[in-house]
Amino acid sequence: MRRAIIASGQSIIAEIPGTDALQFFTEDTRAFHWEKQIIPKEEIRSTRLLISGAPISIRFSGLFPEPQPLPSSDFQQSDALERERWDVAIDLKNTTVVVGCGAIRERVSQELARQVFEAVAADIELKEKEQPPGWLTTSAQESHNGS
Repeated sequence: MRRAIIASGQSIIAEIPGTDALQFFTEDTRAFHWEKQIIPKEEIRSTRLLISGAPISIRFSGLFPEPQPLPSSDFQQSDALERERWDVAIDLKNTTVVVGCGAIRERVSQELARQVFEAVAADIELKEKEQPPGWLTTSAQESHNGS
């Protein structure tokens, strides 16, 4: 499977244990790929690192003047942090893709989720840096700066 992914021009970001086999979160120059879903990079509005549905880190794209309201989380309190479910939500214009990273002990799921989140957040930052100076409108600057 790895060879086929690499031969297709994609890079493997994370190998996530699934029910039956490893699942791969990958990227190429135009998109991220997860469970046969194509996530176009230019459409990413935000990404969220989630623990049991509650965001612990969020990165918004400044390329969109008005951040879309984030979907509500399904946070459920649990006593054992090491068994919490780790996910990454990738918000596009009309949908949210959730990359389920699991609830494996010893921080394995946490590390996988962080790898996915950091790859998407880094791409958001790269896309913003590629824009020419002065490209943001006033309302986009305010949204981007958190005003």
